[in-house]
Amino acid sequence: MPAPGPAPATPTGVSSTQSPDTARVIASLEKGSEAQRQDLERILTVPGIVVDRSAIRAAAFKLLKTRYRAAKQPEEDDAEGLRVANTRAWLLYVLPLIADGDSECDALLHAAADCSIEFNKWCRYWCIAGQYRAGWPGVASVLPKVIERDDADLVVMLAHAIRAQAENEDSLEQLRNGLGEKANDGRRWGTLRALRIVPIEDAKMIQGLSQIVDRGANSDLTYDAIWALSKVSPESEYARLAGRTLGNFVDRWKTYPGRDGMRLKALKALASLKRLSESQILIDQFLDDNPAIVREAARALESMIGSRSAVDRVLGQAALTPDGKVDPYGVALRWMDARDDVVDQLATLRRASRKPC
Repeated sequence: MPAPGPAPATPTGVSSTQSPDTARVIASLEKGSEAQRQDLERILTVPGIVVDRSAIRAAAFKLLKTRYRAAKQPEEDDAEGLRVANTRAWLLYVLPLIADGDSECDALLHAAADCSIEFNKWCRYWCIAGQYRAGWPGVASVLPKVIERDDADLVVMLAHAIRAQAENEDSLEQLRNGLGEKANDGRRWGTLRALRIVPIEDAKMIQGLSQIVDRGANSDLTYDAIWALSKVSPESEYARLAGRTLGNFVDRWKTYPGRDGMRLKALKALASLKRLSESQILIDQFLDDNPAIVREAARALESMIGSRSAVDRVLGQAALTPDGKVDPYGVALRWMDARDDVVDQLATLRRASRKPC
């Protein structure tokens, strides 16, 4: 996650004696950008960063009970309603990180997972996702009620995924069926959204995800399946299948810009999977017309084999290329993160090339 930038001005109602990190968190609760919210989550989860958790919790409570109260899901053309609902979902996602055994906080987290109280399915989804990611102790008691009462596949399948990860066989079978050919689009989409949050390493499910990606439809289902495959651990027995599936997708759709958004996600996934067998596919993307594709391919290669080895591979490929077409490889090197290592390796190779025979 990005390192925190300069602290914003102290917001109204925040004590000037609070630490900059505490003030930054409170300011980001309501109006933070996506990057600021990632920063906020990092601050609340990384040991060693001291913040006033009770003050943050109080600020979140106040917002949830005043400006961002529970409401029905807004229409798609209601911009302000969607903004309010999105902020409420974000606050409910953060709340488990700062619950700290507070009884009022625990009660609100239970209520926000109840479809008879929290009417917006996205708010319920993100609340439960936050409970899972924070390891909130009450999540186990929430899930059975969600499965029994909720009418939204989006929420029910997330509950099943959390239970399946805890080795509940009934929930695992529900997830397998959710990716099966007989599942309707709503159930399949809910299953994929759940697997974006909760990684489940099961042969039938990984095969199902790979089949969706292989079909390559221009749909949310394909994008979510790519996202779910990105959760596979590099040490998993399924990493090879996941890497091959994602590499094939990147290569297959490289001539069609309409899949660039999905290819970007697949490249990021390949970086985390670290499958060396897909490294040549990454190098091939350096010739892409989309700079974002080149950037992600370069960083994926760097992540996969290290900066110095990546420089060697790129220069080796450039040496096989006609002189007038080597520029893209130089551009790719400039996109790599460890600039000092890249420059040092280039200098080392240059000095070696000048040594007398």
